[in-house]
Amino acid sequence: MFRPSTLSPSVFLSAALHQDELTGSPLATNGMKLLRYVEQNGGVPLTQSLGAFHRKCVEWAAHEFQWPGYEPEILYSVNKVLNEPDFPPLSILHWALQDLRIIRHYRGRAVLTKRGRSILGNHGELQAVLAEWILAAPLQESLSPEAAALFWDLRHMLGIVSTRLGDWVTLGDYTEWASRWRFSRRGDRSAPDMRRAGSSHIISFAR
Repeated sequence: MFRPSTLSPSVFLSAALHQDELTGSPLATNGMKLLRYVEQNGGVPLTQSLGAFHRKCVEWAAHEFQWPGYEPEILYSVNKVLNEPDFPPLSILHWALQDLRIIRHYRGRAVLTKRGRSILGNHGELQAVLAEWILAAPLQESLSPEAAALFWDLRHMLGIVSTRLGDWVTLGDYTEWASRWRFSRRGDRSAPDMRRAGSSHIISFAR
């Protein structure tokens, strides 16, 4: 069953996917491992300085996640010990789960919330909420200007899909509509130039 995303009425999410259907999603798979770790250990101790996961949790995650590009042998080749900032996938999960109120910081520990306990074992629901969060994350004010500059205005682009792409349009027209906001802010290549470059391609989004 699909449900509409809060990002756009044209985006739908499925929370009905099973664990074996999500083996290609390291975010959802390892996110569930982390939630179970939090539950089984009565919470995860946090560092006093940064409020990050304690080193023991980071070392566990590095071996348990086997995240592509962040395998233990790679991480330990440049770090004698692992702290949370040394393992970016764990930092992203920590940020996401806390922002989504799936975990919270309480008396020096990261613990499950009521929502977190309800998601335990529900891989499809976790995938859906994490996917939506990842789509919205580039728009959050907490990103640095450098990081935010790497992303287009996603809501603007989804709005175009929702309101203007009920019929076939050239890729050039879509590029002009989608890039008008970005180019006006960043002074990049002009929208007319982009339009001419893509005028021979035709695209459509089914309603």
